[in-house]
Amino acid sequence: MIHNRRFVTTFLACVLVLFTAAFGMAQGADFSVVYLDGSVELMVASKWKALDIGDTVAADAMVRVSKDSSMQLSRAGVTLSFLTPGSFSVADILSKNTKSAKSGVASTLGKTALALTGTSAKAQKTGTLGGVRASEAAKPKETLWVDELEEVRTQVKTYFTQEKFAEAVKLLEQTQAEGLSDAEAEEVSFLLASANYSQGETAKAWKAVSSREPEPSSKFYSNILLMKAQLLMEGYSFPEAVDVLKKLTGPASAPDTIQQAWLLIGLCSRAQGDEPAAKDSWNKGIAVAPGSDVAGLIKDTMLVK
Repeated sequence: MIHNRRFVTTFLACVLVLFTAAFGMAQGADFSVVYLDGSVELMVASKWKALDIGDTVAADAMVRVSKDSSMQLSRAGVTLSFLTPGSFSVADILSKNTKSAKSGVASTLGKTALALTGTSAKAQKTGTLGGVRASEAAKPKETLWVDELEEVRTQVKTYFTQEKFAEAVKLLEQTQAEGLSDAEAEEVSFLLASANYSQGETAKAWKAVSSREPEPSSKFYSNILLMKAQLLMEGYSFPEAVDVLKKLTGPASAPDTIQQAWLLIGLCSRAQGDEPAAKDSWNKGIAVAPGSDVAGLIKDTMLVK
């Protein structure tokens, strides 16, 4: 089983640059639809109009995301992800973006971003995730794949090391099309999500894992759930993220997984303005293993005001 052991702190500066750029943009600047999967609509003259790649969306617009659909909007320095169904105010999502940065949520998550992908800070385009290292997941000694796929695994590891994420995505998508066992498909999905996230494709990362519901006995159970929860957090879907994370807080999970889950649950509470609930979650996380690296990160997070 792959455990989540290391937390990287060098990504903080990159995240702060990202959010500084976001704050510096004029509030009225329009967004462009850079990714769309399924059905997403824009309110125009009191009517819903279907959106497509390349369409323009005003900063004060309303959008509606259908079930099993997702969208990513972008403008200079700002990327917004819409991953769950419902009607959303773009201005409200922008406000949550700002609050996330001011509350320390973004910077704390940024400290764990590299643990997800195992790549350098410059490779992170949107930067709010944490979890297990994709590069560690690609180590041959921990393979879940059959011998025929060992060459694929080795190549994926090389691509991650070289930050050739587009090439990794292409190879993994080809591998998916070949037919895999459930265990193999879960690992490929996780690596595909990691590769997409590393090149700033949050919505594509979500598509790679959103339909995955691994069994608790699966070797990638915690990996996939942490990935899903943190992608939801990036889309500011905090209640949905908490629902996923609570599955990892029981005694069946490894201690480091439990601590990461409580860390992220606390961040969800803080992002929603409930500091007492956040501190309660973090204290639960620290109690699991007070001397661990994750406990240290939790303590640092609690100091942020």
